[in-house]
Amino acid sequence: MDTSIKLATIVKGMKWHTEKSLPFLNKNTGAVIYTQRPFLLDAKGEEFVGDLLDWQLREMELAYDIVERPEKYAEIPALDWPELRSEFCKAQLEDIRPSLMAAADSQETFDIVLARQGLTDVWERYVDEKAEIAALVFCEEHGLNNKTS
Repeated sequence: MDTSIKLATIVKGMKWHTEKSLPFLNKNTGAVIYTQRPFLLDAKGEEFVGDLLDWQLREMELAYDIVERPEKYAEIPALDWPELRSEFCKAQLEDIRPSLMAAADSQETFDIVLARQGLTDVWERYVDEKAEIAALVFCEEHGLNNKTS
């Protein structure tokens, strides 16, 4: 494949992956596009969205393109946030670890504890490093050329 994929683009898709909004990499252009789960399910015939507005029609067309041309797209996986929080907590100093571990189940509480401990920047770098590794694996699994910037 001639298209070089920016790792940062894939990392962003991983970070913005939600239950309702799914990121896909267009393998031809290297762009990340998002579609909503209900439109994708409708395109697969698993759900019916109903009457659509203009923006929803465009969304539906994208969902049909993803379903009908799977060789063109690759779904970008979500980061496993609970696992990342758990691994990060285990890697911290003994005196900080208990308060982080207690907060690891809730992203909001975790963020508060990180801020109080002055670890927000450390956490963000940790997530970026893990996400970049996951993006490299994603590129390898899909036979994509990647570039770091």
